[in-house]
Amino acid sequence: RGNHDSDTQLWALNAVTGAAIWNSPHAAQWENYEAPAVTDEGIWVNGGAYGGRYGFTPSGSQMFFRSMTQVDGWTPSISAGRLFTWVAGTFQEHNPTDGNSLWSLAVNNLTYSNTGVTAISGDSALVITSTDLVCIDLPSRSVRWRKSALFNGTPAIAGDHAFAIKGKTVESYALADGTPGSVVTVPEFITSGQPLLVMDHLFVSGANNTYVVRRSDSAVVQTLTGGGLLSYSGGMLVVA
Repeated sequence: RGNHDSDTQLWALNAVTGAAIWNSPHAAQWENYEAPAVTDEGIWVNGGAYGGRYGFTPSGSQMFFRSMTQVDGWTPSISAGRLFTWVAGTFQEHNPTDGNSLWSLAVNNLTYSNTGVTAISGDSALVITSTDLVCIDLPSRSVRWRKSALFNGTPAIAGDHAFAIKGKTVESYALADGTPGSVVTVPEFITSGQPLLVMDHLFVSGANNTYVVRRSDSAVVQTLTGGGLLSYSGGMLVVA
């Protein structure tokens, strides 16, 4: 729930009934939030009256607040117990307990448009900038490769490949070296934010329809009426 400093909270809800379990107020302005990053060890969110990140315990107690550039539309990422952010052109790793920065990498111009959600798997992290898709090598803390194009939304990783939306297509690249892979094309501009990869299929949607794509040959095998943001849970595709 976001409504300036006086009425912004992180909520925990019962997954079956939707009943509130707890809520924890935190500072904010009238911002747009992505979903929190959640593990059994904690919960991490974008927040702060003038930009920043919060960490909470699983029971809702605040662990820390650390200031960052004032920009919204992002959320931290957690991978193998490590906490990362991609904000205003800088990719950072933070201590998940106290929020302190461990290291940072200036990936692109330090502008608000170079902000979003990362995709992380193993030793690879993906970010989308205003000009390219970037793969970051976590062990060396450096850029492994870049692909220049007007990508949008959030990248995704499945197996040993990166996936990113560009207009009416989803392009893929080998994580190891950026070698181009398959390209999926659908009839309308993709607005679902992130490619959803479930087993041997890929799901994306536009303003009008949702498309089910067979990954083995990039063919659209089903078109569902209606589009939106996509997620998958308990064997069900959810379109919001």
